[in-house]
Amino acid sequence: MNYINNNNSDILIYILYHNQESFKLASTFIKYKWARLRKIYSTKYFESIIFLYLDNNREEWINKKFVGFLTYNSYKKIKIFDIEYLANKYYNYDVISFNNHNSSLLITSEKSHPNFINIWEQILLSLGYNIDDILSSNIPAYYNNYWMAKPVWIDKYIKFYKKVIDIMENNNQIRYMLYNNSKYNGKLLQYPEILIKMCGRPYYTFHPFIIERLVCFFFWIEKAKLYQPKLYNIPILNL
Repeated sequence: MNYINNNNSDILIYILYHNQESFKLASTFIKYKWARLRKIYSTKYFESIIFLYLDNNREEWINKKFVGFLTYNSYKKIKIFDIEYLANKYYNYDVISFNNHNSSLLITSEKSHPNFINIWEQILLSLGYNIDDILSSNIPAYYNNYWMAKPVWIDKYIKFYKKVIDIMENNNQIRYMLYNNSKYNGKLLQYPEILIKMCGRPYYTFHPFIIERLVCFFFWIEKAKLYQPKLYNIPILNL
């Protein structure tokens, strides 16, 4: 993983990109002192691979006020809030999302990716969680790894993440289910050779969609204090 170090702030937001084309889009963020452009490898876990990097490079983030993530094209998908405003005004929160959804995480995920709940349930049962919590309608929804958290919570999540990855890779039943077709209609479907290289299949597997949502479950079950901004009360960056 390569990066451009533009960070001299007590807030660190990794802007994730994976090739020269996405680097050009990611460069939109260079003007912000909290931004650090980070190249990630294209794998079946998509942006979530960044947590393995963080685990091995703690000196970059452990002493920051907040650490978070956006992708190279996030500003094309969502309104980008004023990161410094959020971090200062809502410093008493543990986690701040950059997007949020009012609908149920599990219902919308199952609708987008049929059989999502079954895989979700099997992974979390394997970790010893209660079925009522696993299927709770109270789990907040914020997708795409667009969020920031205090370093102590990043550290806690990395430990959880590594346990999840171990199950996803080594539990044969779960591993089999994860390689099924997630029915995601992404642009790479027209390039099956790229998907085969990334996911081992000519379609999008379940890996990235499960792992990016498990962060919502983890912070909720561990009772992290979450703030989900509303568009009407937070300044928006003009990118």
